[in-house]
Amino acid sequence: MITVQVPKGFSSGEVLLNSDGWIPWNGGECPVPLDTKVEVSCRGPYPTSTGLARDFSWGHLEMLYDTDIVPYRVIKEESKDEGWVPWNGGRCPVPGETLVEVRSRDGDTETAPACGWEWELSSEFPKSDIVAYRVIKWDKDDPETDILSYRVLPQYNPEDVAFKDKAPPPRDTQVGGTHYAEMKIQPWDAINVWSTPEMVLGYHINTSVSYLARFRAKGGLQDIKKAHHHLSELIRYFEEQEEYPF
Repeated sequence: MITVQVPKGFSSGEVLLNSDGWIPWNGGECPVPLDTKVEVSCRGPYPTSTGLARDFSWGHLEMLYDTDIVPYRVIKEESKDEGWVPWNGGRCPVPGETLVEVRSRDGDTETAPACGWEWELSSEFPKSDIVAYRVIKWDKDDPETDILSYRVLPQYNPEDVAFKDKAPPPRDTQVGGTHYAEMKIQPWDAINVWSTPEMVLGYHINTSVSYLARFRAKGGLQDIKKAHHHLSELIRYFEEQEEYPF
């Protein structure tokens, strides 16, 4: 059983959980045990984030108000019958083309072909170690998995002179998986439509800073690549704008 603190400014009777389990948050010390898996939503125009409670900043910072957590919810651990297989390191356990969802030691989950993951344990970046995985199977009866359209992209090789000035735009690529690329609506597209240029600027800069701040303790080079990916999209976005908010 997990004990949840009452957020500041709320009485116990005012903390109402909706059907999805979201709890309002007004800032303060982490309300749950640090190893609890949670999903958080920030004040700004960002997608929700999932991870261990220790990985989030629970206080409200006036300078970065749009990154303040305003609601959160506790994520229940998956049961064994949901297909999760514990992993203690070693060679890739499935064929490289197999689509798998992996869970890292810090609680994050991502989906990509098995050949795209580092299956050996890392002494340098232990938080990114895979501790469990499950095979994602295509369900022919599930309309959500139906392919409605596709396009063929050229293979990008940064050493190929022909591609020197033709690298695919950031929106068409992803660092560390394919889960965003496989969505019907890209989060970046939604952010660009729903947000002002100032909000888009803040989103990409703040996200890049977060990746750069944690790369030594968590994702290493991949986190640096993720920060670069956000900054590349920021450049592409403002190159298409007539006016800059700076």
